Amino acid sequence: MRRLTPYLLLVILMLGTGLGIGLGLSEAPTTEYPPLSSKVISAFNTEYRDEYLYPGVRIHIEPTTDRSEAVSPEQAVDLVSRSCAGGQAEVLGVGTVEAWFNNGPEPAPYWAVDINPPGSHRLISAEPVPGASRYANWDVGFVGTNRVTQPFCAFGHFSGLAPLPIFSGSG
Repeated sequence: MRRLTPYLLLVILMLGTGLGIGLGLSEAPTTEYPPLSSKVISAFNTEYRDEYLYPGVRIHIEPTTDRSEAVSPEQAVDLVSRSCAGGQAEVLGVGTVEAWFNNGPEPAPYWAVDINPPGSHRLISAEPVPGASRYANWDVGFVGTNRVTQPFCAFGHFSGLAPLPIFSGSG
């Protein structure tokens, strides 16, 4: 029995560790949402790099793994859904990004929430835009990670993304 004791302890330890991991007891916390797509980040950066379209506004975002937040991803999704989509939206991806505003020296951390709001995603413009699609295929809202902020909502068309499917908003 003395020879079996170390092996039994090893087996019990392995089973206990496996059970703990399987139950999520030793894993890092994760969100229930899919990760933010790198194509959506490219779409946003392409749209907001041109100061001609948005005079005085230049914004650039980069993904970050900084997870020290006071605002949870669930809070960010709720705020973006209510402010950018009227309360109902399909969540396509969530992630943390660093945003540089007007080439500022320090980036600010934000939750980026990629949504598919209800409706046809038709873009409205005061003037015709030659060669541009009349339908948005990305829609992202940003909420500060350090404190609750009014979401910044952005949307547009990017040739590297597929069209957004029509979301009825009923589920």
